[in-house]
Amino acid sequence: MSYKALYRTYRPRTFDDVVGQQHIVKTLKNAVKENKLAHAYLFCGPRGTGKTSIAKILAKTINCENTDIAPCEQCKSCKDANENQHQDIFEIDAASNNGVDEIRNLIDKVKYAPMEGKYKVYIIDEVHMLSQGAFNALLKTLEEPPAHVIFILATTEPQKVLPTIISRCQRYNFEKVSEDDLAARLSYVCEKEGIKATKESLQMIARLADGGVRDSLSMLDQFVAYNREMITIEDINEVYGLTAISQKIKILKDIVEKNAKELIISIEEMDSKGIDIGRLTNSLIDILKECVVYTYSKDESLLNNLNSDEAAFLSKDIASRHALAMIDILMESANAYRNTNKASKYFEVACLKMMEVFNEQPVYETKKIITEEKTTPIKPTTKPIITQHEEISSDQTAMEIKEEPKIDLSVKEYDEDFLLGLLVKCDKVNKSNDMQSFSQLHGMMDDLENIRYIKTLIDSKIMASGPDCIILGVRMDAIANMINDDKMNKALYAFINHKLNINKMIYALSNDKFVQLVESFKQRSKDHTLPPKSEVKFYDLAQEEHEESNEEKLVSLFGDMIDIVKE
Repeated sequence: MSYKALYRTYRPRTFDDVVGQQHIVKTLKNAVKENKLAHAYLFCGPRGTGKTSIAKILAKTINCENTDIAPCEQCKSCKDANENQHQDIFEIDAASNNGVDEIRNLIDKVKYAPMEGKYKVYIIDEVHMLSQGAFNALLKTLEEPPAHVIFILATTEPQKVLPTIISRCQRYNFEKVSEDDLAARLSYVCEKEGIKATKESLQMIARLADGGVRDSLSMLDQFVAYNREMITIEDINEVYGLTAISQKIKILKDIVEKNAKELIISIEEMDSKGIDIGRLTNSLIDILKECVVYTYSKDESLLNNLNSDEAAFLSKDIASRHALAMIDILMESANAYRNTNKASKYFEVACLKMMEVFNEQPVYETKKIITEEKTTPIKPTTKPIITQHEEISSDQTAMEIKEEPKIDLSVKEYDEDFLLGLLVKCDKVNKSNDMQSFSQLHGMMDDLENIRYIKTLIDSKIMASGPDCIILGVRMDAIANMINDDKMNKALYAFINHKLNINKMIYALSNDKFVQLVESFKQRSKDHTLPPKSEVKFYDLAQEEHEESNEEKLVSLFGDMIDIVKE
């Protein structure tokens, strides 16, 4: 007899055998018990999560001859269903039978009574693959099905199913199975099959399966063929081109210590061994995320990739702000891998960029002397002369300012009492409403006349909001200065007024300065020394309404990137 794959051998035969999806199993069992079956079901979810298996179990259960313990697995109906020979259970693959003729042929047979069981059950897998004509043919039958017919539609892409089809079905959303549930299932299979595997290796397989039971069992099959004696973490790393956790930690330590030569050599060696750079990148993102989480929580139960010793070891050298900056770089690189066949080169550059993260100093420190001199509320300062010694404290800061050479720094610095007075009248309701309004900006990207303002607001974050003001957080002081500049600020005020129907003044702060402001707010609140609510003076837009010249439109579109030359 030929070998039968594990995922087929251990496919669940009853609801109790199903791994995960307990909310779905419980609902269907109750529906069967109380005889409240729908005429059509839609099972949606990722591959390998049990959609087809549960569909078959449901079909077998409702046709079981023993209603007290259905499915009994002993009656002729159950045995025929297990052997895929039941005359009233039909499984159709819509990927290869997606034409209107196939569906019409199915519909012609629907009207006939069941031959063996109580119901005729049609399981249509990957239903989203049906053609438009096939969907329309199926729709009529779903509207008025015979009492003896039940449709079960399964799909990984419900967004491609016609809304009129979905509205006529009971929809069940299948979730990815948790790593713990997958590992437990793998352990059970290993025990039944006499397979030897370490606990860590099964946990790793569960993680790689990404919530799919079928994928996890297929992987286990592969590793059994690779090493029949004992499956270990090393086997998994070898077969899937992965790196051990110790190697990943070594990469991060080399980045922190700026061992560029050693790091590049290691990456070249990994590339020559066929290490999956994409998986490595995502794994480093997970590790850095866990460092941040552990720094704030000290909760070992939240760790999946690291143990508490490893998390503490990395957190000692990698501050949270550095870890988050490194994650941004890695995520950017991961997106770039899609367009190249040499991901290792992008990864090398990403590692070098991450080394530069540890050269950065907070922007507010580089401008400390200027901030301390600002004491007059809402009063423009004189234009500062930027010199390398006064304003640029690191190569990284110099690079950031160089990237935005046209930003005008002759703008407003607000008195702390004024900003605190704004915070006094801010609340969650206003913030939630304004964030919802700002979410419309992503749909306005084709508005080229206002693209500069749209991009500026999208790249900012609403930190607080009141009835007449919005406080934005931005990456650096230079961007905050650009937003607070009278000309730009008035343009943004007019834009949100006309496009988003928001009549509020905008004030921008760097993220670091907003954190300082919040700390000051907390302290002065305790001391009962908070200032009164600040008065906001709105711009008069009526005076500015006129037809824009071509030159003004160009400036609106491209800012200071162009020079207008008149002949």
